Amino acid sequence: MNRQESSTNGKPTKPGGAPRRWARSPQATGCRRLDGIRSGRYRGMRTSVLAPIMTVAIAAAALSTSTAETIAAQTVADLCGPSDVQQFDDVFDDDYGADYIWCARVLGLTRGTGGGNFEPGTELTRAQMAAFLIRLWRDTLGRVCLSQPTHAFKDISGNFAETDIECLYALGITKGTTSTTYSPSRSLNPAAITRFLARMINMIKPGRCDLTGNELVKAAACLVQESIAPSTTEATSTTPATRAQMVVYLVGAWHAITGNDRALPPERPQSTS
Repeated sequence: MNRQESSTNGKPTKPGGAPRRWARSPQATGCRRLDGIRSGRYRGMRTSVLAPIMTVAIAAAALSTSTAETIAAQTVADLCGPSDVQQFDDVFDDDYGADYIWCARVLGLTRGTGGGNFEPGTELTRAQMAAFLIRLWRDTLGRVCLSQPTHAFKDISGNFAETDIECLYALGITKGTTSTTYSPSRSLNPAAITRFLARMINMIKPGRCDLTGNELVKAAACLVQESIAPSTTEATSTTPATRAQMVVYLVGAWHAITGNDRALPPERPQSTS
């Protein structure tokens, strides 16, 4: 099913559980929601008298961790600034890329697929990829699409991402799957995302990614260097990409372009079923 992105707000709840609680200020949680115990983070209780005690305990424990662990914890916490934006209903704290999906919603990079959902494990389509990329380019970074040159794509008329695909073509980031088709409903792999992102980064930061010679190999190396992809193996994979994986890379690209330091993103689990 070719889902488009729609604007909805959800109150994330685990089946049979209470709504998640979200950080309201950087002083409270270092710009992160209080979701549960994961990677050493405390499940916050908004009115609990235990919160100050746990805050002190966590601070003391942090002093004994290694520098690398401390930096990693800080960079995950600082993916996005404080926000009241809710997580999608179908994305839970321990899901692959959950932090990045929430951050993407805060930044306006995603609107979900409707009904308060994001469908993180659904295979990414070429149309969705175009929408994600152009939302980063135009809506989040404030750049404009070039004058639309005449394209020969005969399969994008009426598609929800038609104007995004046209913009992507005008920027020279895509040439389509053939001289007359873009194949908007076709799924794509991380290797394709890697190429597209590296090309876009070079349009904003000329020469940031050296793409001479083997473009995919060079692009993968650049994305790992910029902490956008966790490894060149994943960045060059031909396994179908998921919507969650696209967002992990997209948020990483936003950080790289805006100059924010952070740790490498998580590896995508081998099985997402």
